Amino acid sequence: MTPQRIPGSRLPLSGHRRLAAEMIVWGGYDGVNYLSSGARYDPVTDTWRSISGLGAPSPRGFHTAVWADNLMLVWGGYDGNPSAPFATGARYDPRTDSWTPISGSNAPSGRYIHAATWTGSEMLIWGGLGNGSGNGSLNSGARYEPKSDVWTPITMTNTPGPRYGHSAVWTGRLLLVWGGVDSVGGISESGGRYDPLNDSWTATATSNRPIPRIGHSAVWTGNKMIVWGGLSLYSLLNSGASYDPLTASWTAISTLNAPSRRSDHVAIWTGSVMVVWGGVAGEDRGGTGGRYDLVADSWSPTSTAGAPGWNIYRKGASVVWTGTEMIVWGGVDSGDRYFGNGGRYDPAADAWLPTPLTGAPVARANHAAVWTGDAMLVWGGFTRPFFGPDTYLDDGYAYHPVTDSWVHVSHLGAPSPREHATALWTGEQMLIWGGDSPSGGLGDGAAYVPQMDAWETIDTNGAPPPFISPHTAVWADPVMIVWGNNDQGSDSGGRYSTTTNTWKPVSTSGAPSGRAHHSAVWTGEEMIVWGGDRVGSPLDTGGAYRVDLSPDADHDGYTVCAGDCDDANPDVHPGAVELCNGRDDDCDGLVDDDFSVGTGCVSDVDSCHQLVGALSCKPDGTGTQCTGVVTLHDLTAPAIICPADVNLECPAGAANIGRATASDACDPTPIITNDASPIMPLGAMVVDWTATDASGNRASCPERVNVRDTTPPGIAVVTTPSVLWPPNHRMVDVAASVAASDACGTPAVSLVSIASTEPDNSAGTGDGNTVNDIQGPVPGSDDFNFALRAERDGGGGGRVYRVTYSAVDGSGNRSVTTSFVFVPHDEAGVTEPLLLSVENGPAGTRLTWDPVPGALSYRVVRGRVGSLRETGAFIDLGTGSCVQPPSSATSTEGHDDAENPPAGEAFFYVAAYDDGRDSGFGTVSAAKPRVLTGGGCE
Repeated sequence: MTPQRIPGSRLPLSGHRRLAAEMIVWGGYDGVNYLSSGARYDPVTDTWRSISGLGAPSPRGFHTAVWADNLMLVWGGYDGNPSAPFATGARYDPRTDSWTPISGSNAPSGRYIHAATWTGSEMLIWGGLGNGSGNGSLNSGARYEPKSDVWTPITMTNTPGPRYGHSAVWTGRLLLVWGGVDSVGGISESGGRYDPLNDSWTATATSNRPIPRIGHSAVWTGNKMIVWGGLSLYSLLNSGASYDPLTASWTAISTLNAPSRRSDHVAIWTGSVMVVWGGVAGEDRGGTGGRYDLVADSWSPTSTAGAPGWNIYRKGASVVWTGTEMIVWGGVDSGDRYFGNGGRYDPAADAWLPTPLTGAPVARANHAAVWTGDAMLVWGGFTRPFFGPDTYLDDGYAYHPVTDSWVHVSHLGAPSPREHATALWTGEQMLIWGGDSPSGGLGDGAAYVPQMDAWETIDTNGAPPPFISPHTAVWADPVMIVWGNNDQGSDSGGRYSTTTNTWKPVSTSGAPSGRAHHSAVWTGEEMIVWGGDRVGSPLDTGGAYRVDLSPDADHDGYTVCAGDCDDANPDVHPGAVELCNGRDDDCDGLVDDDFSVGTGCVSDVDSCHQLVGALSCKPDGTGTQCTGVVTLHDLTAPAIICPADVNLECPAGAANIGRATASDACDPTPIITNDASPIMPLGAMVVDWTATDASGNRASCPERVNVRDTTPPGIAVVTTPSVLWPPNHRMVDVAASVAASDACGTPAVSLVSIASTEPDNSAGTGDGNTVNDIQGPVPGSDDFNFALRAERDGGGGGRVYRVTYSAVDGSGNRSVTTSFVFVPHDEAGVTEPLLLSVENGPAGTRLTWDPVPGALSYRVVRGRVGSLRETGAFIDLGTGSCVQPPSSATSTEGHDDAENPPAGEAFFYVAAYDDGRDSGFGTVSAAKPRVLTGGGCE
């Protein structure tokens, strides 16, 4: 079992607990007032700091405090009024420096000097005083679960009797209650075992327990401890019992044929029998002893032939077991005679052999002796030669049974002279500790290594205080456990690790009362202490002390069995500061608890970027940091500047209105768009410009745009036929093909007028004396068909009809063009103009014409209507562009004109044919020849 603190101590401050690297003290009594304050002590910095009083329990003392993983639970106690003890308490969280009340529902009745233990999940409250008198002792209790803040009563069935000031120990599975003051004020020698899993009590064993004694022997058989002999309050004893720690029960052993009554004898366990020998017998029993068979529960005497002798008694002798022999050596008898001899006893043969005197140590008693496997080491002790001074010894010898010889061991570095020192063999070295010197008890020691014949000092830092009476020591590989009554008037002990040369204290919680002359054995799992005396009164009590002996590989003070969840890392152990590093530093079963690792997080990197990810540990483990992906995070719209307001000439579109500019702190190239149409309608409008950055933030500004039309439309007219021949005075139907275009829309085309260069009835010959030479036109309308009379004045140069059309666009801009229909005077020397047809082909403007008989080739040129000029005797066509060079084709297919006239202008097309004579776009004999002043197909 693992001892726990016994509640109910009369110390004025109680309930202190250690938190990782701090001790917490709360409440208590200062001699005048009961307290409700407390403080936390940091031993590293040697500083105190107060803890919050907000929500703390009321002032009190004799309360209990247990540490529950990460909380201190304070409950019960009283404030000096024994008739009204408290049934209240609170939970203190040092992480937040705050108190939370403990529920009072189903809580035990008020009490003080009770016991409280922590099971790992629950606080168990039991016993105590319900009022100030002994008959107020309680045997009730309850279990408190802090996570749910719920109490559950402990069963009263088979519960131990009422008591207070008792001990309570949690074994890991059971609560052990023992002793205390009972309801009539007596000392209780009973107890109970409580099983929280089944909510049941079982009484502790009291039957067959040996009577109180001192000077007895105790051996460990492998599964039982055998106690025998000793001195009771009234007489020497030859009785005993065996104790089974598994069942916590005693069994008396037979006294039939047992050795005579005695104390201070030697005893060893051979593996099958216990051999006892020597001691204080009260009468001359020189050389006697006995062998006890545990299985048969029977005794048989040891031979006295050849046994070492004594007068009345021989005590202070040493004994070792070699595996086949018991070797006893030294001691003192009733005549104050110190022995320097001994004997080797073979229990199988029941025979003795003497140890040699040659080379033997000086006679002594109360010395230390161990068996190394091939030799008995004897060291220290006390001797008093006849009429000589008291002499404490510090020398040592090795006795080798194989050679039956003694060898002196090194004295360099050996402990100071002493008697009653404890000695243990570790398998490699002999450990010497404590003992008595002329100046009192000693609290030091050393280790002797036979293989090197050398001593090594045992560190005393953290060792227990010196013992004032013979103490006990057991070897619990690799630890030596010493225990006894120290020079400060209390029981104490220490655990010395040969691996680290360091000491740790033995818990006093649940320990037996302080005593001397007791026995102690190591079972392989626990040290059992029993018997002895306290202030001269023999005891029949004891205790079992269990210690974790699993190796502490990382030397952090915690083993795997003690909860070290990573014994390869000294920074990981129970109570360590939990860091954020992916490890369970404090071994509470949680990794990086309270750090929220993996929780989503968002962190601003700068004014334009944000880190989006999850919390992860900082490299130094002191906290968390946000790690993830850096993303653009821009909440500010760009700055945009629109182009100046603009007036545009139709046609106009988005490409003509200018361009806005924009800037953004997080996006060097924000996207700029507008809602302008590719072709913008006439009139005033607002174009909205928008700048959008990479985060979707937008900014807008307006631009005022006015689209106007100041350019007249383009118009071209071709009349068919363009020559009326013969002049037979008949009416000829003429069709006008008008092509009008405007950059801003479809212009309205109308006939303006048709006029003749001759009057209807000319005075000259050949006129025909007719009227209404122009019939059918409706000026002001889109009239494209009319009739013209084929006649002319015979005395003139020929008649010309002028056919004029206009095109008006939506803005009122107007263009006028004229086509001519000729009535020649005659055909001599006149080249017949070609009659052209115009259409929109797949690749542009396409012209076709009827073939001219005898024509060898044709050529077509394009000019601008605005360039036509009537100049004296000819019509100036301006500078032309060749559409089709000389070719026999009667169309421009393959040479379609892909050009479009500029805004407000129109194209005209003329053709000429070559029949081997002088020909062109007109002739010199024509009334108005057409002449190119530049370009063409030449």
